[in-house]
Amino acid sequence: LTPSLLEVTVGGLDDYPLRGGDEFVYVMISHELGGIRPSYTMADFRNEAAGDLVRGAYYTVRRARPDVGEVDLWVVDHEHHGSVADWMRIAEPVAPLAFWGPRRGFEIPAGVDDVLLIADETGFAAVAATIETAAPGLRILALLEAAGEHHRPPMPARPGLHSVWVNRGDDAPGTVNRLLEAVRSEVTGTPGAAFGAGESHHVSAIRRFLRTEIGMSADQVSMTGYWRVAD
Repeated sequence: LTPSLLEVTVGGLDDYPLRGGDEFVYVMISHELGGIRPSYTMADFRNEAAGDLVRGAYYTVRRARPDVGEVDLWVVDHEHHGSVADWMRIAEPVAPLAFWGPRRGFEIPAGVDDVLLIADETGFAAVAATIETAAPGLRILALLEAAGEHHRPPMPARPGLHSVWVNRGDDAPGTVNRLLEAVRSEVTGTPGAAFGAGESHHVSAIRRFLRTEIGMSADQVSMTGYWRVAD
């Protein structure tokens, strides 16, 4: 989709229970020859030895096609050797992987008129899926951080949606909290609900701002650290 974002289609998921929106799965892969075995379970994963080659990571389901047993995942290619993303970047068609889940993330509360959505690349799929399943008439402000124009994936469009792209430029991801700067400049009222996904320190700072400066209550603010800059 972009120089750093892959769309990966996973098949063989007939009757997999998905409802849409911010719904996520734990994806497990193996770098061993032949990939992850069909009998592999979460118990095996939890008990694996230090040298085992199975790796796992959480991903939001970008979209689902239950009629054909497929889902699409948006995967940030962060060039970490041996990671799930590294495996997906080079995987051949029909390469096996395993899902654990699904689980629900953020859900727009009933009765709100407007919602604030905030994300860096790791949260784009969650924001896109939330936009697509939002009720008609809802006002949505989406603040999205990417390295630049060529790193912006196709996002949904709908009436009532206002999207603001925040360019990171040459700064390394997670080093400058430009999303917090965008919240300070773009949020003029009190949203009915707010969801954020991105670097852990950054979304924590945004949560504090929304709670202390904007006056949102704890149950109105859902900020999730999808990854963390190494200290």
